Amino acid sequence: AGVTTGGDGPPGNGITTTGEYDGSSWTTGGALGTGRRGLGAGTNSSETAGLLFGGADPGVPTQYANVEEYNGSSWSEVTNLPGNQANVGGFGTQTAGACLPNTATATLEYDGTNWTSGGSLSNPRNATLGIGCGTQTAGLAVGGSPAAPLAGDTEEYDGTSWTAGGDYPRAIQFQGSSGIQTSA
Repeated sequence: AGVTTGGDGPPGNGITTTGEYDGSSWTTGGALGTGRRGLGAGTNSSETAGLLFGGADPGVPTQYANVEEYNGSSWSEVTNLPGNQANVGGFGTQTAGACLPNTATATLEYDGTNWTSGGSLSNPRNATLGIGCGTQTAGLAVGGSPAAPLAGDTEEYDGTSWTAGGDYPRAIQFQGSSGIQTSA
């Protein structure tokens, strides 16, 4: 079971359509409350407990702090991020998620209700979209566009702090990531 939503649309009209995948076909699910691109997601969320945060309006410089949860049929607005964020990375679940803000080092942790500051990445990264996977206590950040050229920079999160991980074979940004820290 998988879910996809958001993306580019005309300026001021980001895509709100949600698609649900059952392993062989796609059906339409509930509409996202605010259409936008560059969203972060709880990558270990499920079709009935989804988590999306941040994003930007396609074609205009508006960024959002919006956070929405999916229950399998509809999206609902919950506690916003502490500030507007776009092109953010993310991992975890609806009740234990993490946001990797674009250009910042501090991880934001979500407990299903509130956002708090977590451990800091060693290097700030631009274009963090898609760099995260794993759980809140065993996360992985791969790539992005570090402030200094660090090809293949990978870091592992234990729920408290980040440490260097194995190097990815090349510099990468705007990719997709999935899996867990030990099998991504």
